[in-house]
Amino acid sequence: TRGRRLTLTGQFTASGNISGGQAPQETIGPNTQTFSAAIGVTQSVGLTNGATSVTVPAGSTLMYFAPPNFVSPAPNPAYAGTITLKGVTGDTGVPLSTTFPLYLAWDTATTPSTVVFAATANGTGYVTFW
Repeated sequence: TRGRRLTLTGQFTASGNISGGQAPQETIGPNTQTFSAAIGVTQSVGLTNGATSVTVPAGSTLMYFAPPNFVSPAPNPAYAGTITLKGVTGDTGVPLSTTFPLYLAWDTATTPSTVVFAATANGTGYVTFW
């Protein structure tokens, strides 16, 4: 993977709405995470049939993963594999969407040293650490 390191300040905000059907309308967020001295590292993640470890920059508090079929920065059309996020290569992990991004936050004191993406096909995802 290749990365670029930036010095950032700012915020990350996520929100959404649920409506229709039998459930009442519900708004989630906006939830904002503020960064006074953020770490800005973006890396392409070359997914292969197997595990790919990505080093997490010390002090980061948020990971944003854009999977291969997401529209930005550039999708791999028709990525047909699966992707699983793992803490270490041997664990079961959590299945991820190949189309929709993942936002994962942690406290500075518990920043992991690596994350592992296990894939069943070749493709490229993009991970940004804040």
